[in-house]
Amino acid sequence: MTGMPIIIGGKEYIVTPLTQEEYEKIVPITWLGDNRYVEQLLTVMARVVHAALKKNYPEMAVKSVEELLDFGDKIPTRENQVQLTEAIKNAHLIIEKIVKFSNISPLKGSGTRH
Repeated sequence: MTGMPIIIGGKEYIVTPLTQEEYEKIVPITWLGDNRYVEQLLTVMARVVHAALKKNYPEMAVKSVEELLDFGDKIPTRENQVQLTEAIKNAHLIIEKIVKFSNISPLKGSGTRH
């Protein structure tokens, strides 16, 4: 396997770089409000990490990545707010590493999808 090692859910995985096009296909341009925003954010984060993993782990599903990222129930409640906040922070750090490793711009094309 080629790529960059990264720890997800306490286990090491090898992520491959994404192209700008692959990244932009996953990241939505518009966000929904309220709880749907959080649910959409978690889905997008899982899809970005999944895209970087799928070449080396073709059998891994997006749902498995969500579980590795510890997203649990994606609808925020008073009880799971702290857990979701931590999971989002950790996933954001992983995505930052993937974006840097892939040498892509996370903001390129934002709001300009045709």
